[in-house]
Amino acid sequence: MKFRRYSFFLGALMFFFLAAGSLQAQVIFKLTVKNLTDYEISPGGYVVHDSSFQLYRTGQPAPSSIKSLCESGHTMDFLYYVRRKKAGIRNAFSFAGGLPPKGEASILFKASRRYPLLSFAHKISFTDDTCTGTNNLQLFDSDFSPLKSVIKVKAFDAGTLKNIKLFPPKSRILAQFNWNYWKEYELNPPEPIAASPIFNDRDILQVIVEPYKYKP
Repeated sequence: MKFRRYSFFLGALMFFFLAAGSLQAQVIFKLTVKNLTDYEISPGGYVVHDSSFQLYRTGQPAPSSIKSLCESGHTMDFLYYVRRKKAGIRNAFSFAGGLPPKGEASILFKASRRYPLLSFAHKISFTDDTCTGTNNLQLFDSDFSPLKSVIKVKAFDAGTLKNIKLFPPKSRILAQFNWNYWKEYELNPPEPIAASPIFNDRDILQVIVEPYKYKP
């Protein structure tokens, strides 16, 4: 009887470690982002996470990470604010360099079944506080097999600055010397995140996420 109990205990323990290892096993994904517009898109901030984390919520005020990214277009503060939360996050990284009009770029990242979601945001460069992105893109199916996803994302307004830059400048170099180009009007109190009134229902980016297969 003792031997059976001991065997059962060992079997249960082995099953636990195998299940835990399966959840932690990492899959490499390839992320390709295509700019569908005639505007520059700033570098993006990306988060691999579980369901307890939410990058932003439409109808709610922008968190510090989204406020900083959608206003400045820089990812350093975005990554700082996201990583400070810790809970529910596997990894946070930036898509360096941005995207020229109609341009595209790719990057590799890792995810696991324990952290099966991807969220991200990019600033539309000429705007005051307009970003594009999405929440909770599924990386695995119900059987925990890695998925390929192709989505198009629209613009959203962070609600932290007044929209005064409605069109890109004809000359970005000359605009640097125009005082009005640098003006910002902070909304106090801030408005909730909402669909962008500048871009209406237009698709901004096409995003392809797929399991990466090494080709020598």
